[in-house]
Amino acid sequence: MIEKEIASFERMQAELSQRYGSQYVAIYRGKVVEHGPDRLILTEQVYAQFGAVPFFVERADATEPRIAKMPSIRIAKRMPL
Repeated sequence: MIEKEIASFERMQAELSQRYGSQYVAIYRGKVVEHGPDRLILTEQVYAQFGAVPFFVERADATEPRIAKMPSIRIAKRMPL
């Protein structure tokens, strides 16, 4: 689902960069639903407005590759006694 939001951001990026500059934009259902200078506040606003839905937040003028932070699971191997 988030892939659609990322694709929407990439499709609109030139326009977003002109309109919002270095502000963050939140993309939900293919549209900008919030924008602002603080990523955390922006995220909280989107959650307050729409609940726990998949949305994408990025700087409108982002030129560097995005870094994804993903939690990992430590797998414990059972050792024979």
